[in-house]
Amino acid sequence: HTDASHDARRGWNREQLTEWLASAGFHAAYVTDHGALWPESWAGDDDGSRAAGRGNPGVRLLPGNEVRGRGEHLNILGVTTRQALLFWDGARRVHLDSLRAALRTPHAVYGAPIVLVTSPLKRAEPLDPALVHAIEVSDAAPRGLAFGWRHRPWLARLADSLGLVRLSGTDQHGWGRAAAAWSVLHLPGWRALPPAALDRAIRDRLRQ
Repeated sequence: HTDASHDARRGWNREQLTEWLASAGFHAAYVTDHGALWPESWAGDDDGSRAAGRGNPGVRLLPGNEVRGRGEHLNILGVTTRQALLFWDGARRVHLDSLRAALRTPHAVYGAPIVLVTSPLKRAEPLDPALVHAIEVSDAAPRGLAFGWRHRPWLARLADSLGLVRLSGTDQHGWGRAAAAWSVLHLPGWRALPPAALDRAIRDRLRQ
């Protein structure tokens, strides 16, 4: 997150975020601010191409959004401002039917976003495998870390039963310096890809 999210540290901008990501060993990260689309201060950065050139150039910042849907917090990875307006109501909620439509009919250039349900999970009813692609098994916020440790076997069973990819999230809002976990992908030639193409390659791999 950046300070475009209401609960981030004031002044926690993209430059500070990319420096932290570099020091923590990340090569790319989805910025999933909640209560805001791809931040207004990043105007024109819909595909992340210019954002990646600021701060630490070794870290790619990729577009995303955090919303609420059916009681859960959902991170939508690879969604640009233009796409998010199709299913986002401006109150950190998502129109699930509209999101499902976007997943069924991916954009020819951008493809379809990846929907990640974050930890801690609150809803008792089953997740919708037609909507959710991935589940967060490690969340670096204190509550998320505690939930992950307590429920790791259950999260693994849930992911396997629904065919969900297991991912980790930094939940970084500008507080603290430690990174709790990483999601590791093998993508040959990724360094030569511009941010938009890297985002698409990551999402394609997760979907596979």
